[in-house]
Amino acid sequence: MDLTQAKRWCRIDEQKELARKTGMEEWLKYLNEDQFLEEKIEIFKILNLDKKINQRVLDIGAGLGHFGALAKAHGHSYLGTYFGRTNQHLHPFFVDADLNYTECGLFPRYDKVIPAGPWDAIVMLRTTFEINLEWTTEDWIELRDICMNNLNPGGQLFIKSNLTGNPTKKYGALEYSCVEKIKIAFNGIKPLPQWQWLTYHLIKD
Repeated sequence: MDLTQAKRWCRIDEQKELARKTGMEEWLKYLNEDQFLEEKIEIFKILNLDKKINQRVLDIGAGLGHFGALAKAHGHSYLGTYFGRTNQHLHPFFVDADLNYTECGLFPRYDKVIPAGPWDAIVMLRTTFEINLEWTTEDWIELRDICMNNLNPGGQLFIKSNLTGNPTKKYGALEYSCVEKIKIAFNGIKPLPQWQWLTYHLIKD
């Protein structure tokens, strides 16, 4: 799988036109810049989803559905999730990609309920919900355990946050607080080194 092939599967050109037609030009950034799709391709390969067959994949915070399009192209079963008002914006893109999706409220006040497994892979890629004072270290630990409990043996949990290991001043004290919480929650689990963003890959025994 190369970038050109992935762009066809993800219908990048068609989605650009759809973004313009639906007044969602703000999403064009994720369609015009190859880095975002290249990142998903890399993660897809880290999880060996380009080699495995008949996997059940849960994508928490599915965005434009590109990870789902890759999963679908490889014959996997896929379910993407959205939260709240993002549904009205993302619905046309999921319809265009012919992907299954459902609502999933993960903030602590929604009890962190995820679609029931067992899953072979659960991914959370740059969801932004981690940049929120509502999340505590205990909430992260609970979410991690819920995800792991909903995996098949050998199943994989992949979390790529928007939090850098060396906080900037973009979010001020909020970012420093959130970084500290997730680091404590994943204490003993070394983040993947190829990204500056805190990224964790766990495999269930």
